[in-house]
Amino acid sequence: MGLGEGLAELGEGVWDLLTPGERAEYEQARREAEEEAERERQAEAEAEAEREAAARAEEEAERQRRAEEQAAAEEAERQRQAEAEAEREAAAREEAEAAEREAEEAAEAERQRREEENEEAGATEDGQEIDADAIPGAGEPFPCPEELRVPGEDEQTAFTLPDDSWYLDATYLTLRGLSYHGVVNVTTASGNVKQVLKFTADKLDIGDLHQIVDAPGGVRYHVATAPGSNSTFRNGTVTMYTERLEGNLFGVIPVVFDAEHQPPLDLPIAHFTDVFVTQAGQFGGTLSMRGMHSYTTADGPTVP
Repeated sequence: MGLGEGLAELGEGVWDLLTPGERAEYEQARREAEEEAERERQAEAEAEAEREAAARAEEEAERQRRAEEQAAAEEAERQRQAEAEAEREAAAREEAEAAEREAEEAAEAERQRREEENEEAGATEDGQEIDADAIPGAGEPFPCPEELRVPGEDEQTAFTLPDDSWYLDATYLTLRGLSYHGVVNVTTASGNVKQVLKFTADKLDIGDLHQIVDAPGGVRYHVATAPGSNSTFRNGTVTMYTERLEGNLFGVIPVVFDAEHQPPLDLPIAHFTDVFVTQAGQFGGTLSMRGMHSYTTADGPTVP
């Protein structure tokens, strides 16, 4: 036993001798004080825990409130965009319908002009009646493309064209400010030369746009839009190098145009329904479309 411990025990013995029972009371008081201090510490700890829990609950409530406000703002923005898109599509449909009416009126005027020319040519010449059946195109409501191979003009494209074509499948295609520039010869990336029809247009409207690109092994890459949507090209002249265009002109006249079957008329407005286009290349304008999504299939080729 050390000197310090011995002295402590000696002091306690003297204390017990001089003040019997006081030391026990002191120890009892000390224990009670320690227990009270422990209870206060625990109470403070519980109070701190409650304060922290309340702070966390307040933070969570604030976070939830901000999240709800953000969600409401995003929903309002989506609603606004949907309404704006619906308005744009309605305006585009009205514009497309107006363009279709204009195209039909232009086609009707051209048909009447040709009928009048045919009637004048088939009336009499030097008092002799001419057989109308002998006049090419007489009596036809709309001129049909004639099969004719032409040498074409060499074309320098704005960018190098890919070797492989791409395809456009759409419920309708309306072209305004349209000009047909004839058959041109274009060169692809590998140096191959192909003949195509060259068109330019100021505005394009495309219903249910579906673009397809073939890849090796029967793979096809698709870019499509939302059902019923109208995609547009605006803000610039669109130049199209078309290998083949098939559809119903003005919605009623089945036509197929290619380098050997050129469009017989250069109409300023054209409207096709159920249209399928094989495109060598296309440049210019700004494309806007709704609900764009892409996917891949293995059911190729698009054109056997």
